[in-house]
Amino acid sequence: MAAATQRALFIVNIEQGSESEGLFHGMYGSLMTRLKSRARLNATTVDSIKALQTHCAACNPKETVLLFTNEVIAKRTELHDMLKHFLSGGGLAIIGCLFSSFTTAPMADTLFQALGLHWKHADCYRTTFGLTDMGHSLLTEVSSRYSAMAVQLKDVPNNQKLYKPVADATTESDVFSLKPADANLVMAAFGKVGKGAVAYIGDMNAEDESDRLIIALCSATW
Repeated sequence: MAAATQRALFIVNIEQGSESEGLFHGMYGSLMTRLKSRARLNATTVDSIKALQTHCAACNPKETVLLFTNEVIAKRTELHDMLKHFLSGGGLAIIGCLFSSFTTAPMADTLFQALGLHWKHADCYRTTFGLTDMGHSLLTEVSSRYSAMAVQLKDVPNNQKLYKPVADATTESDVFSLKPADANLVMAAFGKVGKGAVAYIGDMNAEDESDRLIIALCSATW
């Protein structure tokens, strides 16, 4: 996606058919405010499948970002071809917010496979993640490391890893015994699909650093 004076951002929060109904605005109100205040983002909330299909049909993908906030994009498999067409035209899809908390492994894996990505749903625990070299080259104004409870991915190529466990990272818990974090997993990934790209953020707890990551991705160029 090339640099643009302004991008259209569609915040796709379709609650009908979602197990996360009613949660998004309470957890991500601050993110919504920050996104809508960005001068170079024209942010619009999309709350129905019909509206999503209409916006995707009318938009210029090269100047458009879709932020999927829950599991509906994985659950509604009839939307996968629409999304792939959007990506092939140069659009950016960010999958995050409540997605990881309400998506099963088969649902997530089916979505990634439909988009031509080899990513797989993996383990879930809190640890400290660090920004990769690829992340440093792609993003600005993000944290170099932070702790997050996240549904992580496996089988992510090194050139698609955004945040992975820091060296010597362990699980972080006040209840369970600590163990080494799996260095092969990632909390956030970024992969090209056609002329566009998909970003995944597995944070489950609306960490401020993840909000900053979403904002940075909305303005990223590659």
